[in-house]
Amino acid sequence: MFYTSFKKNKHTQWFVFFNIYTDSLLDIRTFLIRYVSNNHVIAKYFEF
Repeated sequence: MFYTSFKKNKHTQWFVFFNIYTDSLLDIRTFLIRYVSNNHVIAKYFEF
C-alpha cells in the first residue's frame, strides 16, 4: 500500500492511501483508493 499527502493549509494535511494494480497485457494501471483522512484524525499513527 502506498500513500501520498496534500496540504490544504498550514494546519491541515490530507493523506490518501492506495494500491496500484497493473494489467501488463493492456498496459493499464488502476489506482484503488483504500482510505482518506487528515492529520487531525490519524496523527497519532504517524511519526512526523
